[in-house]
Amino acid sequence: MPVLLKPQYTDYNTTIDLDGPDGNAFALMGIVEQLAAQIGWSREKIDAVIADMMSGNYAHLVKTMDRELGYVLTFITSDASFIEEIDDMPDYVDTTK
Repeated sequence: MPVLLKPQYTDYNTTIDLDGPDGNAFALMGIVEQLAAQIGWSREKIDAVIADMMSGNYAHLVKTMDRELGYVLTFITSDASFIEEIDDMPDYVDTTK
């Protein structure tokens, strides 16, 4: 696996507190919309990622967001059971099948 230099987004807070207002599912989808636009994703890619995020439970939403944007985002929470749930999930579940 290659190691890549993380892009620098100085105008964006890269830590998301899942326990706070930014941890709300709708807020997370809004963050994806904004950040993806900054990165230059196509509208089709943004819509596909949002649809994938919405295709499961909250843990799936966060896991999908981490899969797609984890190289610029860090998630924090005080809920140890949620961390265990995320860790127990497969790295990627294809929800389109």
